[in-house]
Amino acid sequence: MANASPGISTGLSRPSSYNSVHSNVLGDGLYTQEKVKHLEEYLQLQVKEGSYDFEANKSLLKLYLLYPPLANNENVETILLKALLNLPATDFTLLLYILPEKLQTDENVLTIKDAAEALETARYADFWSILNSRAAVFLAIPEWKDDIRKIILTVHAATYKAVDKAHVSDGVGLSGDELDSFLTANTPGLVAKVEVDRVIFAPNKENQPWVRKYKEKVDLQNMLGILNRLAA
Repeated sequence: MANASPGISTGLSRPSSYNSVHSNVLGDGLYTQEKVKHLEEYLQLQVKEGSYDFEANKSLLKLYLLYPPLANNENVETILLKALLNLPATDFTLLLYILPEKLQTDENVLTIKDAAEALETARYADFWSILNSRAAVFLAIPEWKDDIRKIILTVHAATYKAVDKAHVSDGVGLSGDELDSFLTANTPGLVAKVEVDRVIFAPNKENQPWVRKYKEKVDLQNMLGILNRLAA
């Protein structure tokens, strides 16, 4: 998946209790069994707020590795889905390396991995096909699909000044009135105008033409040499 433009924000906000958790939970004695409950509650706060804390979620996965009986499949799935909302950062890939062994071949986790691969390689038709066929896997986070749609649209906005609406429709998995409603209501700063058959994106650093500026530098000695040759 193409990187988002520096001029377009796709970042997630910090949870409201970020400072408290990082001071009191992620400090000394982190990898003790008692910390699991705190980090699980913190994960649910992230779901409720629409916020994100990669370091805390990574620590929870590490605790699941240390205490396999405490590993919670639904929490693992939620962590992975949260990480996908932080694309184009590599959080998702990094978290896969510390999944508890028993979850490496879990059907739901494999489904999320397949969806992530399709998303990151811009195979959007495959991505939406996976989501539609295994919809229950992706219900842990409210509005997750629309948040993913915004990420996809951000990639489009960084690539095009304007593009056929059919292309956008394929990317975000919506059509007709649903597509128009999404484009007009959920994309501040991305979409400038929605026409009958075309979507015009707001200007950003990536979709505007730029001119390379050259600085010509000729020192005095070289200039004298040129003049001498011309005078010869």
